[in-house]
Amino acid sequence: MLQALLILIFFFIFLFLLRRGNRKEPGALSIKELSIVYGLKVILGLVYGYIFITWFGGDDTWYFHNGSIEEYQKLINDPWQFLADLNPVPAFQRNESFSRGWYFYLSDLEFWMLSKPMAIFNFISGGNYYVNVVFFNFIVCWGHIWLFRLYVSEFPQKRKALFISIFLIPGIVFWLSGIRGDGLIVFFLGLLLIQFHKWVNRRSKISLFYILLAMAGIMVLRSVLLLLLIPALLSWFISIRFRTRLIVTSLIVYGATLILFFGSLWISPQKNLPGFVANRQAEYFKLRGNTRFDLDTLQPSFKSYISILPQSINNSFFRPYLWEARGFFQIGAALETILLLLVLLLFLWKKEPGWKKWLQHPLIFLPSLFAVTLFIFIGYTIPFPGAIIRYKIPAELLLFITLILLIDWKKVYKLK
Repeated sequence: MLQALLILIFFFIFLFLLRRGNRKEPGALSIKELSIVYGLKVILGLVYGYIFITWFGGDDTWYFHNGSIEEYQKLINDPWQFLADLNPVPAFQRNESFSRGWYFYLSDLEFWMLSKPMAIFNFISGGNYYVNVVFFNFIVCWGHIWLFRLYVSEFPQKRKALFISIFLIPGIVFWLSGIRGDGLIVFFLGLLLIQFHKWVNRRSKISLFYILLAMAGIMVLRSVLLLLLIPALLSWFISIRFRTRLIVTSLIVYGATLILFFGSLWISPQKNLPGFVANRQAEYFKLRGNTRFDLDTLQPSFKSYISILPQSINNSFFRPYLWEARGFFQIGAALETILLLLVLLLFLWKKEPGWKKWLQHPLIFLPSLFAVTLFIFIGYTIPFPGAIIRYKIPAELLLFITLILLIDWKKVYKLK
C-alpha cells in the first residue's frame, strides 16, 4: 500500500515539474498530453521490472537497481569513496594497455551513471525498485520531449503524427522505460539533436557545451553510436555552414568515411577499423543465448563485409519473423517490424507532395541515414534476437519519426 502511495505521490510531483519545464517552450505539451506520455512510461517501466524479476531472474534492470542500493550504503558510510569511484586512474592501473583501461573505465561509468543518481533517490524511495522507476522515467522522458520539441518547431503541421511516433509506439516506449541504459541513450540523443540544431543555426555557445555533454553520455553508454553519429552530424554542419546540398554532402561524407574505414586495413593489418567490428562480433559469438540467428564469421576485408551484408540486413531489419518468434518479447518485436513495414508502404503509397524536397531537411534525411547504419552495424555484430531487439530501438524510433513525417495523412484519412 505504501509503495503504491509513493508511486502516485512522486508521479504527480514529477508530472508537475515536467509541465513547469515545458509550458513556455514552442510545441509545449499540455498537461493532458504529459499525463499520457509520462503515465505510459511509468506504467510500462513498472511492467518491465515485474516481467524481468518474475520470469527472467532480474536481468540488467535489477542489476542496476541492486547496484543503486550498494551505492546508497556507500554514500551513507563512505561518501568520499562514493565520489572517488569516478577517478579514472585505478582503471588504468589495473590494466596493462591504455585501450583496455579506457574500456573498463567506460564500463564502470555506465554502471555509475545509472546507480549513483538512484542511490541519492533511494533516500526518499526507500530503495524500492518500482518507486525508482518513477524517478528514472522523469529523467529519460526529457529525451522524448526534446525530440518532440525539435521536430514540432520544424514541422508544426505534423504535431499529431509526431506525438504518436515519439511517445506512443508501445514496443519502443517499453524498452526505453526500464531502468537501464537504453532510456538514457535516447535522453542524450534528444539533447544532442536539439542542441546541435540550435548550434548550427544560431552559433549558441551554451549549445556547444550541451552537445559535448550529450556526446560524452552516448560514448559512455554505447560508444559505437557516437561513431555512427559523427558522419551524420558532420554532413549536417557542412550543409548549413557552407550552404551545400544535403544529399550530395552526405554522399561525399559517408563515401569518405567508408574509404577511411576500409583504408585503415592498409595502415595496419593488425589494428584497423574492420578488424574492430569483427572483434566485436567475435565477443558476441562467445556468449550464450536461448535463440541465435545464423550469422557468418566476419573477416576484416571488404569482400567479407559485402558477402555478409544481406545477413546483416535480414537479421536486424526483418527478423524475428512472426512465424519464428518465441516468447512475447520476440512476438512483440515481430509485430513492431510489421508495423514499421506498413508505415514504409504507406509512405510509398501516400507520400507528401514534394517529398523529395523534404529529404533535403537535415531532420528528415540524416536521422534516417544514421538509423540505417545502426541497423547494419547491429546486424554485422550481434547474432542474438534479444540483444538486437533492444539495441535497435533508437534506430526504430528515428525511422518511425521520419517515415510518419513523409506521409500525407490527409490522403490517408480520405480512405476511411
